[in-house]
Amino acid sequence: VNSYKRLLPGSWAPAHAAYAVGNRSSFVRIPGGARPRIEVRSGDNTSNPYIYLAALLAAGIEGIRDGAELGAPAEGDLGHMSPEETAARGIAMLPRRAIQALDLVEADPLMRETLGPVIFSEWLKVKRAEIALYDTTVSAWERTAYLRT
Repeated sequence: VNSYKRLLPGSWAPAHAAYAVGNRSSFVRIPGGARPRIEVRSGDNTSNPYIYLAALLAAGIEGIRDGAELGAPAEGDLGHMSPEETAARGIAMLPRRAIQALDLVEADPLMRETLGPVIFSEWLKVKRAEIALYDTTVSAWERTAYLRT
């Protein structure tokens, strides 16, 4: 849940579902040059690396298999574009909260297929329990800001 706090427009962390060549605000970056590579910029050290990589590989394979069109690379700082401008370019925002992302994952059959029904179901239960605990925990900031005497 904490990872979503950094996925903000204008933060140089990806906030939009887009790819680019040189744009560091994109979800996927494919820098040119003598040593081309693919950078997927959404994950952080709180991600389960096995599930994260399995999801990336499954999505990539599905895109290749289905002949998904990438569209044009999203150059320019996406964080400084208006919602209307990004929508006109076909660029969607990433979910802002973990529960939104989890709802999208649950509705898409790819992750269930990738992880298998038992692991997928148990993973969803664990993630929903984590989110529920997070949502009901009062932080030190909240205590300081709202409960001072």
